[in-house]
Amino acid sequence: MSNAITAVDRDKSRKGILPWCFPVGLALLPLIVLYANKGTVPLLLLCATGAAFDRLLFDRGRWSVSWQGGVIFVAVLAWGLLTMLWEETPGLAVNKFGQLAALGSVGFLLHYGIADFSSKERRRGIVAATGGIVVAMLLVVVDSQLRGKASETLAGLVGFDDFVYSAAKLKAACSLSSVLAGPIALWLWRAGQRWMAIGLAATIGLAAVLASSNTSVLALVVGLVAVGFGEWRPRLGASLAAGLLCLAFGVAPLAVGALPPPMDMARSTPWLPNSLFHRFAIWKFTAERIAERPILGWGLDASRELPGGTDRVDVPIFPEPGVIQAMQTQALPLHPHNMMLQLWLELGGLGGILVICGLAWAILKECSTRAGGGHLAVFCAALVVAAASFGAWQSWWLSCVWLALGLARVARDDT
Repeated sequence: MSNAITAVDRDKSRKGILPWCFPVGLALLPLIVLYANKGTVPLLLLCATGAAFDRLLFDRGRWSVSWQGGVIFVAVLAWGLLTMLWEETPGLAVNKFGQLAALGSVGFLLHYGIADFSSKERRRGIVAATGGIVVAMLLVVVDSQLRGKASETLAGLVGFDDFVYSAAKLKAACSLSSVLAGPIALWLWRAGQRWMAIGLAATIGLAAVLASSNTSVLALVVGLVAVGFGEWRPRLGASLAAGLLCLAFGVAPLAVGALPPPMDMARSTPWLPNSLFHRFAIWKFTAERIAERPILGWGLDASRELPGGTDRVDVPIFPEPGVIQAMQTQALPLHPHNMMLQLWLELGGLGGILVICGLAWAILKECSTRAGGGHLAVFCAALVVAAASFGAWQSWWLSCVWLALGLARVARDDT
């Protein structure tokens, strides 16, 4: 009788909300990014709420973040808040400080709950994430060829008549999937499902190519290389990632400042994609503003209302091979599309060094062993995306990163 009771009690102890809502969230995440990316914030909040209820109702959860990580997080937030003293537009730093503090707290709470997952629960998360990626990438492939007809039809069937097709949404879904691919591929590889791992990577790669998302392709490749390091040389991989991160931050403003004007670059390198010349124009303007305040920066989230940011600049386009024309565009649309430059611009050298040192410390701590291979892949792929696409503080993208790190934690604990 006592053995039967013990078995029942043990089964009850595994009850929980997060072990079910997190896999559902992972399955929905690529689709949410594809159709309504702002939905990633409530998705993260929902999962973290599940972790909180699991702690209160079922006494589940395990703290997996060191106190050093908490100190670094608080220090970065404190510096960001301090920049309100010299920001050009009052209120930006305080508002973004509140958003980042809330997102960080929710992210840590999510990881508290995930750390207590059983092997069966972790496997459920991997399967759900894989399924969500495959469905989203198939939709991207179809939409990229039919210019959104598939999604428009699907939206009409569910009553969402206001849906507007956007190629940028396809690229965002590919970028997210490239970040998620590493932990899943590593888990599948170690489980002996190597052809499934290769097939998943190939599916994401095909979708990214058809969606013309060069950043996603590069992030996927870098993430898979990180998987290799995580499997066979984890300490070397973590050291290289941390070192390259610090180097990229240190040289970013100088390297961009040394570039010739975009129109001149277009004449010498016409084989580069049009979107990259637009990035060069934004980065060139950003580097000029960094040089004006290199130590303290312009203030947290100041990119969206930076002096001169609404000015028009010439960006080269190629309407046909061999023909270069100038197109007028905004000097700085909301953010620099490069995390390194955004850190320099908003937090200055002092704040940027604090953030980069914190990230480098996290990489070395979490990824220096074979168990951390999934984390290494997420860090590397996400940093590639951050170097060319989204803003460093965009809530929807930070929510994606928190959920991706949660997936890496799921894969880590099952190896």
